[in-house]
Amino acid sequence: MKEFMSKKTIEVFGQEYELESMERILGGAQKYTYIAKCANGFEFVIYR
Repeated sequence: MKEFMSKKTIEVFGQEYELESMERILGGAQKYTYIAKCANGFEFVIYR
């Protein structure tokens, strides 16, 4: 999933937003939630 999200992050935000890490956040009934961190310090949440 990280490889897929890495490509999508660049596609959505641009070349300067290289995905550095993804960490699962616990919680949520029927979904997975991740905090994604980019090399430039930008962070966002992924609901899957």
